[in-house]
Formats: sequence, structure tokens, C-alpha cells
Amino acid sequence: MGCGVSKESAAGVLGNTVTQNGNSHGKSNGKVDPSSPNGKSAANGGVNGIDLQDPELEEAATRIQATYRGYTTRKTIKMSNQEEEGLPDLNDPEVGNAAALIQASFRGHQNRRQQEKADKAKAKADAELTQQMEKLKTKAAEEEEELPDLSDPELNKAATKIQAQFKGHMVRKTLTTKDEPSSN
Repeated sequence: MGCGVSKESAAGVLGNTVTQNGNSHGKSNGKVDPSSPNGKSAANGGVNGIDLQDPELEEAATRIQATYRGYTTRKTIKMSNQEEEGLPDLNDPEVGNAAALIQASFRGHQNRRQQEKADKAKAKADAELTQQMEKLKTKAAEEEEELPDLSDPELNKAATKIQAQFKGHMVRKTLTTKDEPSSN
């Protein structure tokens, strides 16, 4: 047969035996099967009323075989790809140790990056603080220049005069309160 199905295999599936000359023996008696859709006998290439020479049957068998061959080929390729990829056995202690080492390295990497960020933020804050301190020092120096020199003799005379006037004011204030009689 052209579809890759031999009479022997078809007959074996259907429960008949085929002799070397291609004749089918078993359930069929060689007469025309009245239940057969085309009325052919089992002895003329048919089994249980199925004509094995039918082109539609051959085409269907060819499609089934092609589909199965494609399935097995894809399965074989998939299995070989998995073997080639060399996926590790996750239960292997060496794989576990390697994974732990990779994880530890990555955590160290993350910690170093976080420390770098923290150091940069601290350096920025220190630079801003230093700038502010410089501004304050400059401002304090300017304020010192505005204050008068306390060792100047004219400044001492002016301070003495202000103090004398204030003392006189206080004495006059106490005298006026003593002169006033109490209202009790």
C-alpha cells in the first residue's frame, strides 16, 4: 500500500490474519459484505467491510502517520534540547553551595551600592554644613567690625556720661516717690 499501512498490520489491528499472498483469513468468508458501504468483499482487499485500497482511507492514514511522526520528532528535539541546556540538579549540594555564593555576592554588591549612596548623601550634607558655617563665620567677622573699640578713651568718657545721667534719673525718681504721701 502507498500510505505506509501494510495489509498485515491493518488486518492485525482488525483481528484478521493475512497470508503471504495477501489474502485475508479470519472473520471474512470471501463473500460480499452487505454492510460494506461500497459492497466490496473482504477477500478483495477489504477487512470487516473496509476497503483498504480506498484513496480516502490511504490519505487519512498518511495524515495520522505524519502527525504522529511530527509529534515524536518534536518530543525528541525537546528532550535533546533539555539535555543540551544542562539544567542543574537542584537537589545537588554543590548547586546549592554555588547558589548561596551567588546570592551572597549579589547581596554584597547591593550593600556596597547602598553604602555608596549613603556616603554621597553624607558628603553632600557635610558640604552644605561647611558652607553654612563659612557664611556664619563671615557674618560674625562683619559684625565684629561694626562693634566699637572698647579701649578707645572717648568711648569711656561717653559711657561714663550715660551712666551718670541714668544714676541721676534714678535718684530723682526715688525722691519723688518719698515726697508723695501715702494714700492710706
